[in-house]
Amino acid sequence: MSNIKVIDRLLKVSFDSLEINRPVDHFSFGALQGPQRGYLQNYLVHHFNTEAQIANLKNGTVELHVEQFETNIVYVPRFSLLPWRSDSLQRHVHISLSGWVKSSGTNPLVAINFARSYMDKIIAGEQEKVEKSNYLFSRGRLQEQGVWSKVTEPLLVVSAIAGMVYLFFTVRS
Repeated sequence: MSNIKVIDRLLKVSFDSLEINRPVDHFSFGALQGPQRGYLQNYLVHHFNTEAQIANLKNGTVELHVEQFETNIVYVPRFSLLPWRSDSLQRHVHISLSGWVKSSGTNPLVAINFARSYMDKIIAGEQEKVEKSNYLFSRGRLQEQGVWSKVTEPLLVVSAIAGMVYLFFTVRS
């Protein structure tokens, strides 16, 4: 599943939890600009203005304001047999969104503050496939390995094996 589809699903879960069953007639965006604003605006129009909601137009309308929308995608290398060779990546997708919803009538202003996460495993060579999108915010970054993973762990394994071999041959004689 591509990163943009994961973001879509996380947004769907978030906005479905609001239980807005009327059309949203006005969307506003605070500091949100650029491709994230365009993507989110298209998503919200398609999500909230379905035919079932438009049929309930007589019940009043809703105003939705999004102040902040951020995505963070990180790939963490996973090692199986060889500690210096990664065969898969663990993908962490995190979105956060804040804003408010105001309904016409007597309903008060409702604050929105969502933080949703998704984690799965992908094959190391398929990173380009899951990032196939025109939106730069749907691309992730590979988490760098520290000194422990790059040098110390392999050195520790090799020295432990060398010590066992040395002890095996010296104790036998």
